Amino acid sequence: MRKSIVFIALLARTLFQAGAQDAVNFTAVSPENNKLSNGVKEGLKQKVEQIIGRNNAGATSVYNAFIIQPELDVQETKSTEGLVRNVTLVTGELTLTAKNLYDESIYGTVIVSLEGDATGNEEAALKALLKNIKITNPAFTRFIRNTREKILNHYMENCQTIMNKAQTMISTDKIEEAMGYLGSVPEVVPCYEDISSLMTLAHSHAKAQDCDQKLLM
Repeated sequence: MRKSIVFIALLARTLFQAGAQDAVNFTAVSPENNKLSNGVKEGLKQKVEQIIGRNNAGATSVYNAFIIQPELDVQETKSTEGLVRNVTLVTGELTLTAKNLYDESIYGTVIVSLEGDATGNEEAALKALLKNIKITNPAFTRFIRNTREKILNHYMENCQTIMNKAQTMISTDKIEEAMGYLGSVPEVVPCYEDISSLMTLAHSHAKAQDCDQKLLM
């Protein structure tokens, strides 16, 4: 009988965590690497959007603090320039980092080795490399799942710290940041009622700022 109770409790906890993780979602952002062309940067962002979408982890709220940022480290470039066909081969590592947009907290990373080759220059080879990013790669699924769990645990265990940061944002008139930061807190955390009160306070400050700006016009 006791084993059955323990099993049911563990099952309930697992189902609760699985459901709660669905409240943690992400937005894709562009890489910071200035050595990459805008086309490659946009291609990387689109791949991340596809990975997020495939794992049903896309943010629908405008107030979302969790982002996934890709970075591509090009490690080697080889070219057959001078032959009949000029083929370029590039190898590199793709890193996806999940973090908080407002406080830069990092919740998880995944690194995948890639290569691509194409007739033409390095840019053509990099575009071929982008096509070799498989959004069905199990490593990406594990990354999303583990990151969601880590974020949820962080919020469950650090309610007071989160509220303190939000209060500081509000008191320093960083209202949009505060609303984004608070808006990403999962509803299952023990302090969610207090979080909702802070959200209401932030909205009030936002309205007051808007009125002040209109008076100055």
